[in-house]
Amino acid sequence: MSLIPTNDSSSVWLDTVSRTVKCIVSVYFRHHEAVEFDHPLKSEASGFVVDKERGIIVTNRHVIGAGVFSGKIKFHNFEECKVDVLYCDPIHDFGFLKFDPDDIKHVAIGEISLRPDLARVGTEIRILGNDSGQQLSILSGFISRLQRNTPNYGDYTYNDFNTFYIQAAANAKGGSSGSPVINIDGHAVGLQAGGMTYSTTDYFLPLQRVKRALDLVRDGNPVSRGCLQTVWEHTSFNICSHYGLTEEIEGRIRKAYPDNVGMLVAKHVVKDGKSSEKIQVGDILVSVDGEDIIDFSVLDNILDESVGKQHTIEVFRNESLLKFDVEVADLHALSCQEFVKFGGMTFHNMTYQLVRSTNEPIDGVIVSCGGPTDVNCRSKLYKINGKAISNLTELKEFCKTAVHGKSYAFEFRTLKTTSTNNQSVRFDLHFYPDFVFASKAGSVWTMEKLLVNGSKNITVKPSVIKSSSTQIVSETKQESAEAAVEDKETKIPTVLPSSISDITSLPFSNILQSFVKVTVSRPINCDSTEAVESGHHSDEEYQKTGYIIDKELGIILTTNVIFSHFSTLYITFFDQVRLPVSIKYIDLQQNFALLQYDPSMISAPVTELKLSSTKKNDFAIGEKIYSYQPDPSKAVCSRMDNTILNTRFHTEVGEGCDTLLVERELEKYMAFGIITSVDNDEVIAMAGSSGGWRARIRGVHEVQRILEKIRNKEPLPEKRFINVYFTKTTLLHARDNGLSEERVLECTSDEGNGSGGVYTTVFASEDTPFKSSDILLKIAGKNIKEEDFAAFSTLEEFEVLILRDHKELTIKVQTSPASKLLTSRLFIWCDNVFQKPWIEVRQTNASKWPSEMVIFPDSSQLSDLEHDSPHFVTHVNSKPVKTMDELQKILLDIPNGTYATLMVEDETSGPQTTSIYCNYDTNPLVEYVREGRHWTRTEYGVAETRVIEWDEWTPGGKSAL
Repeated sequence: MSLIPTNDSSSVWLDTVSRTVKCIVSVYFRHHEAVEFDHPLKSEASGFVVDKERGIIVTNRHVIGAGVFSGKIKFHNFEECKVDVLYCDPIHDFGFLKFDPDDIKHVAIGEISLRPDLARVGTEIRILGNDSGQQLSILSGFISRLQRNTPNYGDYTYNDFNTFYIQAAANAKGGSSGSPVINIDGHAVGLQAGGMTYSTTDYFLPLQRVKRALDLVRDGNPVSRGCLQTVWEHTSFNICSHYGLTEEIEGRIRKAYPDNVGMLVAKHVVKDGKSSEKIQVGDILVSVDGEDIIDFSVLDNILDESVGKQHTIEVFRNESLLKFDVEVADLHALSCQEFVKFGGMTFHNMTYQLVRSTNEPIDGVIVSCGGPTDVNCRSKLYKINGKAISNLTELKEFCKTAVHGKSYAFEFRTLKTTSTNNQSVRFDLHFYPDFVFASKAGSVWTMEKLLVNGSKNITVKPSVIKSSSTQIVSETKQESAEAAVEDKETKIPTVLPSSISDITSLPFSNILQSFVKVTVSRPINCDSTEAVESGHHSDEEYQKTGYIIDKELGIILTTNVIFSHFSTLYITFFDQVRLPVSIKYIDLQQNFALLQYDPSMISAPVTELKLSSTKKNDFAIGEKIYSYQPDPSKAVCSRMDNTILNTRFHTEVGEGCDTLLVERELEKYMAFGIITSVDNDEVIAMAGSSGGWRARIRGVHEVQRILEKIRNKEPLPEKRFINVYFTKTTLLHARDNGLSEERVLECTSDEGNGSGGVYTTVFASEDTPFKSSDILLKIAGKNIKEEDFAAFSTLEEFEVLILRDHKELTIKVQTSPASKLLTSRLFIWCDNVFQKPWIEVRQTNASKWPSEMVIFPDSSQLSDLEHDSPHFVTHVNSKPVKTMDELQKILLDIPNGTYATLMVEDETSGPQTTSIYCNYDTNPLVEYVREGRHWTRTEYGVAETRVIEWDEWTPGGKSAL
């Protein structure tokens, strides 16, 4: 492949580019923590070698990030190796990565020299990098400006400041970050840093500070960085004159520095900082210790060499020349040097970067990630339960005493807002057990795993996975009891909220007193890939509506659109009191769930719904109904329709029988709610939707049947399952496929068990006696009504009459226990989830499964997988795997810092291979196992194996099943 730029055939440029490409690398990196403006991220960028002997690479600071970094580099010949952070500037957009040159064996590595002095207006340049993620792109342009202020990318992202940027028009896009900007001699005159999305303008970082830092790092010296805790902006002389700059000073500066066109003006002064009582916004910087300051490089030269020292600065303010002494602050100390992770949240100290665009002092604790809570990211934390939290030490002391399941009042304020918020935070220390304190020494992060209530500290050190020591961490009953006591002491006021008490438009408005808010937190993306495909994080909380159907037993009905046993749930009454809740019963096929709370924990004027046991799905078109939601209204049944299978997200919609659709105007808002007739307050149907699909409204007769068994303390039915899916079809379609007129008359006859319908098979797996396009005529000798489909979920064996290939056949149907559809074990491995196929995966894979488990990305957005949908895993490192036990054994044998090769396949494509990088320092293998109500979480770390066991909450502390 020729390296000749298509628009330039110069032999000089050809030689330069051919020589320089050996120094260019692709950087594939991950940010593992939410720190400052960073969030967990997987991406790629560019870099270039500046010291081939020591293995030093230059790239951007926004590539390295402010938190924990891991990455690898790839040379132009596709050799790759691991890189570590050598240095990252606290402010400017550059940093150094280090690799081992001995790891690169098949190419002669070159290096590019840094020549900031050669950057001039009109210089022809080339940008060599991986523009738009493409291997080796060569972009051309000319330098047009040398002294432009840094671009502003927005308030809630990283921004460089206190430096000039170079401007050119080269049309670089994503992936070019970290590319060298070279001249015709092959010297780097700038570092690609950013650009404008909708134009060809690019921004380069000048290399003066990069070269200084490189020289220090080469000699093994620390890179000192100083500042006056002030953001300066280079401002032209005409604007400075508006601020009162005299002609005398302007004339002196212009004469001494004829190429200079402006001076530095204070744009932002850090509140309560070292300079806040002396420097003011709008001050024009004239000199430091008598030396004229005309640009950023002169100021940096002074400050970087005098951290902790005092300087006399001279500023011009209001036509007056002022002098005062200011101490130089350490820029590294003002950046993120440590953070705490607890309960899914991340905290760190306030940093210079965060206060740059806010009027905040550099003190206090920042919530950089709210995790599964309602605390906003990038918020300043003030108090927890009324106690001030001013630093990470105080925060750690709180975390050590935090109780699982207990609510804490967090007082915080989101940056760039004026109002303070107070949110209740309930820590789930079962699914979020990590209590991590991370500290930074130089550029190396050290993670210390802590345990609450005085447990011993654990320091994680890089090593090959082994299980030499196992520490059992058991949850104490005292913690759960303390949380329960707190809930019991809270009583709901007898006065109803006005949103309920004021509703009188419907005759049965007291029904709304049975409504509760169901909050579901999915700490693990289990039994669904919806969070991945929709770009959401699994730890986000979902809210649904529940309905009390037995207030004495504490039974709540809700739709099963997002539940799994890997969920944490609680309910809220009238937005006043929140209680824990457990899953009593799940019906995956009818798409409803029954939850249970402890009614002794609350005193409130709640009502319970009356469920109709007679009204099924035989709604009449045009039948008048009442719908009950936050906005109750009248509606009219518009039509009957079949349920649908949502194969896009592989999530629950409900399948196998008819549902009611209401008129369009109501349908848009009927994502949840209940339906009654106009004659009485008996509930005849419940609405549910998933994934943005329109409302699906289903009768509640099956719910009533299960509720009666619960009330009578009878064993709940063991649901059955067969992997087949039907949809209603027409008799015309059946006739076209060979249905006899005699059978047509029998199906439509009112004699016997009444008229029924015919159904076509749209999906059937190979382990069933059905085939796609079979037409179902009878179930257990009866014409088919909707309730007859209960045979598929209640009977172990029965016969059906079908029409296949224009012939009627009687086949025997055998079902399996539906309990096997509920996931009870899974692995989290390298940002991926291993689990057995759930119901929707089964309904989209007709062939015999190649293994018992599927893999798909978790919601961290860091997975190496090239697909989001679940794929069956058949081999790991060429070893066949069929079961979860076989998989676990192989995964534990994979060394840290190596690649694992997986062979996967799905229904629509053949076997595929994919490679996964195993970084157990940041992503240890974690196993979850649920046995009844007992949970075990095992973390296979690089230093030890940690096991946590607990029992699910149930009313009265007893199992609900």
